Amino acid sequence: ALLLVATARAHFIWLRRDASTRKGIATFGELAGVPGADELLALVEKKTSVLTAWGNASVPLTLSHKKLDQGRAQLEIALPLEPPFLLELRCVFGIFSHGPVPSLLKYYASADAVTMPNDWFGVQDVATAQLEVTLRDPYMGGADSASLGARASKSADQCPRGQAWYQGDACVVAVVRYKQALPSFAMKLTTFAANGSAYGVTSLSPSDRGVVIVKLPPSGISYASVNYRELRSGTFEGKPYQLIDH
Repeated sequence: ALLLVATARAHFIWLRRDASTRKGIATFGELAGVPGADELLALVEKKTSVLTAWGNASVPLTLSHKKLDQGRAQLEIALPLEPPFLLELRCVFGIFSHGPVPSLLKYYASADAVTMPNDWFGVQDVATAQLEVTLRDPYMGGADSASLGARASKSADQCPRGQAWYQGDACVVAVVRYKQALPSFAMKLTTFAANGSAYGVTSLSPSDRGVVIVKLPPSGISYASVNYRELRSGTFEGKPYQLIDH
């Protein structure tokens, strides 16, 4: 499965799909996809919404709180659509006042389902998250990586262009979008393995426009994260902030 996560600070919201149960699974913690403490999940649960969409259909979904062993918990989402579809989660956490300046902390995550490379364009058309990163397999159905936005090889690429495998790892195209467009700012993109640990980090320059070829583990689910701090001030629930931490 190809996932998206975008957030900030030490804790992240992660989202994945479980094809065997037709459910989405959302977790909150430092490790990618690993259920965290129940009391921490409670901090974001009521501030979180999720939807699925494809074409002209957009359906808000219900989050169910499931307690696990050792004081852990996760949120589960029944999925009503067959692939392809967008699955998108968002959470406006609120004011974070422990940094240099007060910031408005926002989380986004997605676990979209596609059946062929061109489905990603349909996903883009219905996406609403202000910051997103998708991991796109360019070799589904024999497609070439160029069809997913990968241009000539760049210094940030972790694989040579045109190779599905490199040094024992799978090669996919990571695409970052900010406010429904390719960004023109520098960023750091981190990938994660199925056990939740960081797998690789790559730095993108403004000229990369948020598109890079990354290596992923040869099997198991993978995750990715990016962060962007927007210099915009305002108020949220009567409290001022000086930037938005996406």
